[in-house]
Amino acid sequence: MRVWANERDANCMCKRIFAYVLITALLCAAATGNLLADGAEENRKDVKQSPFSVNLKVDLPVIVMGTLVATSVLMLEDSLPQGHMSSLKPGRVNVLDRPVINYNYRRWSLVGDIGTVLIPGAMLCMSFVELPDYGWRGVLEDFLIVGQAIAVSSMMNEIVACAMPRARPYMYKPNTWYYHARKSSWDWRSFYSGHAGAPFAASTAFSYLFTVRHPDSPWVPAVWTVSLAASTLVAISRPLASEHFWTDVIIGAAIGSAWGILIPVLHERSEKREPGDVRFVVSPSAAAAIAYF
Repeated sequence: MRVWANERDANCMCKRIFAYVLITALLCAAATGNLLADGAEENRKDVKQSPFSVNLKVDLPVIVMGTLVATSVLMLEDSLPQGHMSSLKPGRVNVLDRPVINYNYRRWSLVGDIGTVLIPGAMLCMSFVELPDYGWRGVLEDFLIVGQAIAVSSMMNEIVACAMPRARPYMYKPNTWYYHARKSSWDWRSFYSGHAGAPFAASTAFSYLFTVRHPDSPWVPAVWTVSLAASTLVAISRPLASEHFWTDVIIGAAIGSAWGILIPVLHERSEKREPGDVRFVVSPSAAAAIAYF
């Protein structure tokens, strides 16, 4: 059983690393295409002016840095901080999270692992809906903005999880923890959930972009509802699989949604912005205040 668990964990890590690297490669390709699209669509009158803009000198380094930090943490698991089993007392866990210790629906772990890659990937692919109205430039802008939200959210998640070690729920089970644990820092990175953060960052970012580009579209409610429902399913799967506590996924979803709003808003075009201006943004998944300097 332990051998099977090790193989499963190794495969899971390889898939996550591959996903991060692949997304970076795709984003770099999109950035190159963005440069070409500038000239190709410069004189097209049938293409609407985009309400967003990207700066490759800023956006590309942020995306690459976020991806590198996230993948580096995954590859350095054995050398990162860990806690002590002697400190794990179920009675010290708050009332909301304590029932999760007894959850053991391991098949839900697969739902979370697939969803945390599938949903961000789907949101990136959905950028192609902008092609008829905004041309390739609109597609590539959305691709880069959603990708940046995913990269920044993943980077912050890994930093916080390493800086504030918290044992995963299965570590509180004295008779069975050994079969689920990796015996590395992974077992102590429960707070906060990256499986919730990345899907919510991607879903919120794309939904916000779609809403701004198509404010009168009847599809706006459906885009928000479907994307956030799928992200919520992934978030719920983590406590059911005893991989995260409820507070981990709630905070992960909130932080991911905040990045999903902040990144697109910072890319919006506006001729009326002045230093010191503050803008309040509210969406179905989060609210944010953005100050311009």
